[in-house]
Amino acid sequence: TCPRLLAFLPALRETRKNIQYLTPEEIQKVKCILTDDKNLLTFRDKAIGMLALYTGLLGCDIAGLTLNAIYWNRDLIYIKQQKTEIPIELPLTAVVGNAIYDYLTSERPDTKSSYVFVSQHKPYDRLNNKSIGNVAVRIMKVAGIRQSKDARKGFHIFRHYLATALLGNEI
Repeated sequence: TCPRLLAFLPALRETRKNIQYLTPEEIQKVKCILTDDKNLLTFRDKAIGMLALYTGLLGCDIAGLTLNAIYWNRDLIYIKQQKTEIPIELPLTAVVGNAIYDYLTSERPDTKSSYVFVSQHKPYDRLNNKSIGNVAVRIMKVAGIRQSKDARKGFHIFRHYLATALLGNEI
C-alpha cells in the first residue's frame, strides 16, 4: 500500500548547494595580483586571469582563443563558444587588451600556433583546459584566497562574479 500511495506524491527535487562566490575583498586581492609586477605570476597567467575576470569567458573558450579572434583596431573579441557553438562579441577593454599584449610581446614563445595561449614548453601547443584550471588555482594561491580544501578555485567562480556584478549594476 505504501508504494502505491507514494506514487501519488510529487517527487522531491534534489537540493543544491549554494554557489560559492568571491567576496569583494577576494576580488580586490585578485585584481591587485593581476596588475602587480612583483609576484610569481607570468604574463600568460595574468592575461588569462584578466580575460576570466573581466569577460566571464569559460576556461575552454580562453584556451581556444585564437589570434585572429582579437580585433585590436575595433577593441573586440569574436569567438564561437565551445559549449554552445554560439558566436559572441565581447569588448576588448584596455586592461584585458594590455595584459594580452604584454604576454604576446614579452613572453609568448615564437611559434606558428594560431592560439593565443600556448604551453611554456616545446612544442608550444595550445593550452588544454586542465592547464587553464591550474592557472586559476595559481592566481588564487598568489592572492592568498580560497585555500581551504572545499573552496571552489576554478575560473567559473570568476564568471559568477562577473554575472553578479553586472546584475548589481542593472546590466
